[in-house]
Amino acid sequence: SKKDLADGKVTKAWERIKKIRGVGPKIASLLLRDIAVQFELISKIPPQDRWLLQPVDVWVRRAVLLLRGDKEWDNPEIPPQGIAEWLVSNCTEPESTNQGMWYFGAQVAESKFRLDKAIKDVDYARKIYQEHVANLKAAVAAIEG
Repeated sequence: SKKDLADGKVTKAWERIKKIRGVGPKIASLLLRDIAVQFELISKIPPQDRWLLQPVDVWVRRAVLLLRGDKEWDNPEIPPQGIAEWLVSNCTEPESTNQGMWYFGAQVAESKFRLDKAIKDVDYARKIYQEHVANLKAAVAAIEG
């Protein structure tokens, strides 16, 4: 997959990974995104294929739909490809944005209500992020004893 990405053959790599039993589009995109980021291959990816590096889970979907101003933030009518293409079209670093959206939603906000509030109120977003960091530091301190 790394070689395919370096050669700009994203679709080939994505299709091959999806042939693995139990691996669908989201996991194929997750794997390829992380390989491309880890090995600094983003510049090798053809612009029309960057959407394939955007895994779309519930947190990414919610964040994108909220940022777009959609009324329904779990709208199943918008396919994952549409969400992924929006990220590529509207972000200077869509792969990092995708990673950040997932982390913030799943690990920091932890609920649709808090994510919605955080997207609408940057002070609230900052507050819950700072609480998250404090909790991580406390966990590390407890482990280090």
